[in-house]
Parts: sequence; structure tokens; C-alpha cells
Amino acid sequence: MNSIARHLFCCTLLCTALPLKSEVDRKIIGYGWDLLAATPEILLANAEKLDETGLDGVFTEIRFRVGKDGFSSQTIATDKAWPREELERSSLSSLRRFQEHKGLRESLLGAWFMPQRRLDWKDDAAWARFAGNMGELARLAHAAGLKGLFLDTEDYAHQSQFTYCPVKDGMSWDEAAHLARRRGREMSAAIFGAHPSAVLMATWFLSVRQGYALSSDPDGALCSSGDMWPAFLNGMLEAAPHRARFVDGCETGYQLDSLLNEFHLESTRMRRGVERLISSGNRKKFREPFASAFGLYLDMYVNESGGGYYFGPASDGSRLTRLRQNIGQALECSTSGYVWVYGERHSFVEWESIPRELGAFQKRWGDKLRDKVGTWAEQLPGLAKTLCLAKNRDGVLRGEVGRLESSGSLVNLLGNGQCSMAGMDGVPKGFWTWTAPRSPGNVFLHDLSDGHGDKSSIAVRGRASGVVGVDVTVRSGEILYASFWMKGEGGRGSVAFKKGGGFVWKWPREIMIFGSPDVNGWRKGEVFVNVPEGATKATLMASAFLDEGQCVWFDDFKVCRQDDSASR
Repeated sequence: MNSIARHLFCCTLLCTALPLKSEVDRKIIGYGWDLLAATPEILLANAEKLDETGLDGVFTEIRFRVGKDGFSSQTIATDKAWPREELERSSLSSLRRFQEHKGLRESLLGAWFMPQRRLDWKDDAAWARFAGNMGELARLAHAAGLKGLFLDTEDYAHQSQFTYCPVKDGMSWDEAAHLARRRGREMSAAIFGAHPSAVLMATWFLSVRQGYALSSDPDGALCSSGDMWPAFLNGMLEAAPHRARFVDGCETGYQLDSLLNEFHLESTRMRRGVERLISSGNRKKFREPFASAFGLYLDMYVNESGGGYYFGPASDGSRLTRLRQNIGQALECSTSGYVWVYGERHSFVEWESIPRELGAFQKRWGDKLRDKVGTWAEQLPGLAKTLCLAKNRDGVLRGEVGRLESSGSLVNLLGNGQCSMAGMDGVPKGFWTWTAPRSPGNVFLHDLSDGHGDKSSIAVRGRASGVVGVDVTVRSGEILYASFWMKGEGGRGSVAFKKGGGFVWKWPREIMIFGSPDVNGWRKGEVFVNVPEGATKATLMASAFLDEGQCVWFDDFKVCRQDDSASR
């Protein structure tokens, strides 16, 4: 099957398929050093600024005092029992108002899940207190209208809570793993008992445990390393209700490269590979509530070259384009719809309304609120729009195209898009054609009697199948808007890509969506496309699949570059 015939076949399948279900809503959550110091009250005081960041929510921590006792999301595992009344008094009214702001609406209550000091696995009271505190945090999220919790699962205090220690634990490996599983059930019961439909996202659940899954003997590998985390997580799954959602945030996503399709690979590994760490009885429950997400590290797009935490510019010279490519693929591959962006060197906004006295838990991070460390938007001009493009490219750009068309400022890269200039082969200048082997001759004609807004178009009559196309030189990484108008039935539209002189079919072909006909029967088809890395030409194609007596016209072809810096 030659390349054009392959295009016709694929285009027919795609254009006649049943409509797909709506995409998972895409959400970007912010997490960073400045946010570690920002209480719900501080966040609310800066909500209008956060609304302009492109974020949908943030990792937000809870801190409050009762007498001499301090309580914090960072020490929740080893705090005294959290008193519900004082907890609600400290934060609930502010958290409820998060729903008024698009930059806070999807916020998740954060918790540092690894204890500040190692808990004795046999200490029922300590584990009941830890689970109870997590339950109170989940209850607060539910009362505030928030979807759930965000667990930071890094062992900052280096306590190795989930590493088997024969001397400290005083039991066999099998006994320790069994007990860890029980503690997981207790934790899950506390969290989901307070918030049955909670989203429980973590910087990672099993995504960093893939080495065990690759082993020929995963259970043996777990035993040899003394890793009790999968046993604990199995227990959480056992006690989770059907409405619960676990989201593995895949912190290793920081270094994944979209140009190598590494987000696709990692998503597959998270869906299939780590399933070997789940007991056979829990695998159905794992498939249903477990979903993937990805973390991206903003510092990698401003750091100097060298080291493992650096992404250089895309082929257009922009590091922001590189971020857009990575975060776009991360969202595409996130089965939960979540991506979280983490930053250390700068702040998400220039913070205002900071209390004169920061609490003890804020002192470590307070400079990110008070000092002028510069915002991420200043370091990466256009960041907010980049995040919005990654979530909803077509929605963002369609409004811009409409405004430019209305003002006559939309620049068409095609010199003969209105089909007014005649060519040498019976079709307008600049266009090429291909017809199916059994079609009668060159079925595409330059019609000078009908058109969209004028009297020139490309017409196809009678029993025929073929393609008329036009090429335009492109740059890797840019976004294009392509459109044309069609009158009659049996037509299709798409955009494909070439490298050198030939089509590269491994790059996705984008299919046009056509609207309703105007008073003269013309319908507009349009599509936005991302130019793949390495592509040199984009080809806008109008395809015809006609029976005897049918006729279809094509006119007013446009291919336009979308300047993703236009709203910076």
C-alpha cells in the first residue's frame, strides 16, 4: 500500500469512527519551596495572582497550634492526635473559599508521609495516632470541598520506616511484611472513612519500585532488600472503597524526555510492570483505582547546563518550548489527568500579606515568601500560557485565531489558499493531486464558477477517490492552525508531516473537524497541530470519497503559525 493510499485508508477509519469519550480533565498542581511556607490564609490573600499562573491548584499544608503544641502537615506522622475542632478553626473557612479561584480550586492538602522518627511497627497506639491524624486531614479536605490529599513520600528525615530492620523490628521478614500490610489497611480505613471518594496522590507509590518488578522473582527481591512499602500499599488497597483513587505522581518524571517518548514508556510501566508487586487478589483493585501522573521540575528549565537536572532548549532555541513539549506529553500520558510542577529556586507569585512572625515550621522556607527571589513567570516568560496550552491547546488558540481572523491579522502561509491562481495540471497553483488507481483520470478540477466567498475552488465530480494537497515548510516544535472550507458530502481533511520529500507515517496525522454548513452549504474544517521533532514540511490534505453523481468542493485553504508567545 503506497503512502497516499495508506492515508486514505487511515483517514476513512478515523473520520467514520464513533466519537470517543471526553478526555480526562487535565489539571496542573503546583508544589514548591514557597508553597511549603504558604498557609491557606496566605494562599487566599494571593489568590488573584495564583489565578494568573496557569495552575489549577497547589500542594497546601496545614499548621496550627494548641497551647504549646504545634501541629503540621510535615510532622503529621509523629504529632499528637490532631484535635478536630482546633484544626477546623485554623483552616476550614479559608480552604472553602479555594473554590472561588481557578488557581486554587483543584488544590490537595499536603502531608509529609514518612515519619520524622521511626515508628515501632508493633506500637498500636503510635500507628493509630498516625492513621487518625491522616483521617482528620482527609476529613478537613472533604469538609472544604477539596478532592483529596497529596502525600510527599520522600524520607526527608532518613528514618527508613519502610525498610525491614531485624534488630529494631524484632520479628521475621514474613511477620514484618504481614504487619506492614495491616498498618496499610488501618491507614486506608482512616483516610477513606473520612473522605470515601478521596484522590490520594503521592510523589510516588510504586513508580520508583520498578526494579523489583523487573526481577524474575519480585517477592524474593523485596525480601532481599527488606522493602515493606509494597506490603503496606497492598494493605491500603485491600481496605480502599471502590470510589477511592490512588494517583502515582512519578517523581522520576522530572528527567523524562518527550522527544524520546519516555512519558509513554513510563506510563506503560506504571500500568503493567509494577502490577507484579501487587498480590494476585488485589490486582483488580489495583487496575481500577490506580492512575498515573507525572512530576516536572521547573528548575531544570532555568539551571545552567551540566548535571542531571537540566533540559536545554528545543530546536527553536526556546527552553519554554522544551517545557511545553514535555508537559504536553506528560498530560497526554497521565491516566489521572494530573501533572504536578515543582520548583525550588523561584516562587510561583510575588507573595503579599505575609505575617510578621512566621511559625517554627515555616522558618526553613520563609525566605521564599519574603525575599525577592523572582517568580517562575519572570524566569520563563510565557509560562502561564505554556501551562494553559498544555492543558487545552485548542481552546486557548481557537480564541486567538478568531480574534486575528476578525481583525484581518491572521497570516496565511499559503500563497494561493483561495484557489484563485490557475496551475499547469488543472488544479490551482501550488497544489498537487493523487487519485486512486480505479478513479477516472485527474478527478480534481479548478472550478471558476463556485467558491467560498468568491468564484474559484477545487471541485471533485463523479465516482472518484483521491487527495489534493499543499505543502508548507515548518519548524520542529511550532504549533500550526490549518483549515479549509468544504461544500457537499464525501470530503475529509487532515494534516500529515514530511521529512525531506517523503511522508513519515509514524508521526500522528491530525484529522479535521467540520462544523455546520453556512447558508450557502459551505462547512469549515479546522485543526491545530504540533509539529513533530525532525519534520520539515506539513501537508494539508483534502480527500474525496465519492459515489456516482456526487460532487464536493474545497476552498479557502489556510495554514498559519501560532505564536505561543503572543499572550506572554
